[in-house]
Amino acid sequence: MDPLHPLETHSIRFPDGVYSDVRLERTADHQITLRDGHLDQVVTKVETGALVRVHKGGRWYIASTTDLDAIDDVLAELAASDALPPTDRPSGIAALEVIDEAVWAFDDARIDAVPVSDKLALLQHHARGLERPSVRTWVARWIDQHRDRRVVSSR
Repeated sequence: MDPLHPLETHSIRFPDGVYSDVRLERTADHQITLRDGHLDQVVTKVETGALVRVHKGGRWYIASTTDLDAIDDVLAELAASDALPPTDRPSGIAALEVIDEAVWAFDDARIDAVPVSDKLALLQHHARGLERPSVRTWVARWIDQHRDRRVVSSR
């Protein structure tokens, strides 16, 4: 398991009496830009957030947060909400299959684990072909993204 993933550091307390789920996502973006053979920009951005849903009275209550320590409070607030009148429309919740644990991991080549220096060296190697008299100015860019998603429900 990835120690940077929010589920590794936080257990979720689901409210009683309602179906609820939390969809967590961690995204790591890297961008390296060469301009005319010179390093112009290196950007690394990591974002983590959660979409929180509660099904109550035939209605969905939904919120999102980037404060993962607040997930339990957001769930409790949604479960306590009476903002919408109940409805008898079918929700499909009863048909959801209960899965104790299913993990699909595609971690054989994690791009976010490759050092920026290696990415820069590869970009510089391939950009050398742009350095010729007929090319006055050029830009080469490396962009990668690794996204880790997890879904946990009260079922």
